[in-house]
Amino acid sequence: MMIITEVMETHFATKQDLKDTESLLRQDLKDVESVLRQDITALKHDMKATEASLRHEISSLRHEIKEIDVSLRQDIKGTDISLRQEIRELSHKIVQSEYRMTVRLGTIVAVSVSALGVIIKLF
Repeated sequence: MMIITEVMETHFATKQDLKDTESLLRQDLKDVESVLRQDITALKHDMKATEASLRHEISSLRHEIKEIDVSLRQDIKGTDISLRQEIRELSHKIVQSEYRMTVRLGTIVAVSVSALGVIIKLF
């Protein structure tokens, strides 16, 4: 009998041991829950800070994009005006060249008719 009592004492937990273990486990669970709550709170705070930083960055980028857009629109407008002026100048030069070519052609025709008249009189 003594062996059985000895085995029970060394290998089996008593009711009090089970209660103690249960209370320790409950305390450990509470500690883990508390740490998790703190971690979650810290993560929420970090997320809010990151969100605020991202909002600021996005706002800054939007402002830069608007500035670039305005600048590009002004550049395009200036380029458009410049191109229109150059097209007008080229058109004017083409008309002047047409007039000169017409005068030259008229001169060539007049000289040709005169030369033909001279040739006809000679024969």
